[in-house]
Amino acid sequence: MKMEDMEKIKTLLIAKKPLTWIFTGDSITHGALHTYGWRSFSEHFSERIRFEMGRGLDYVINTGISGNSTSEVLQSFERRVSQLKPDVVFLMIGTNDSVAGMDGVNTYESNLSKLVDLIRQSDAIPVLNTPNPILSEVGTGGANRACLSEYVRVMRKVAEQKNIILIDHWKHWETIKPGKDSMMEWLADSIHPNLYGHIEIAKEIFKALEIYDTNSPTCKLFVP
Repeated sequence: MKMEDMEKIKTLLIAKKPLTWIFTGDSITHGALHTYGWRSFSEHFSERIRFEMGRGLDYVINTGISGNSTSEVLQSFERRVSQLKPDVVFLMIGTNDSVAGMDGVNTYESNLSKLVDLIRQSDAIPVLNTPNPILSEVGTGGANRACLSEYVRVMRKVAEQKNIILIDHWKHWETIKPGKDSMMEWLADSIHPNLYGHIEIAKEIFKALEIYDTNSPTCKLFVP
């Protein structure tokens, strides 16, 4: 199914029919405040798709809401996803769920599984995105989310079980920015990506969908 979904997306991108791309999740997807006026990753995606790739009639809609967990996304799913009749839905969620600690892992897994099923029932292709790593040491804003890595593990598990596309930003960040000091180059605080972090998330999405182009102004975007 994962390979089939990738092939479907490639086919959709070749066809002339306008597409609807939905990005939903929490504050990281919302892109509010911590971007300080710079583009969020969904906005970079819109630039790549609608301008650079000439798909001006495509909709790129961000329905992420700051502070949300899987429970809120489930409760408002019709409003923020299904009524918009999406072709592809990008879901990044779990950072706020992890406040519940290990006691919330099973609920998160159940909710995430339901969300994937609902996306399928909406005749859309689900694309799961792991959250970025956070700084969870005592004294940081992420201290109450110290179990987030376990929630990321669950997202990987759900993606594997349901054989769907997973873009593993957590793994990428830990590979490229393994230490606290280096990771802060991509973070606005202990949790939220800054402008550089959002650019990096967008690039990973481009690469996963095979629309990354080194000649593209968006793909090669660099802010000194």
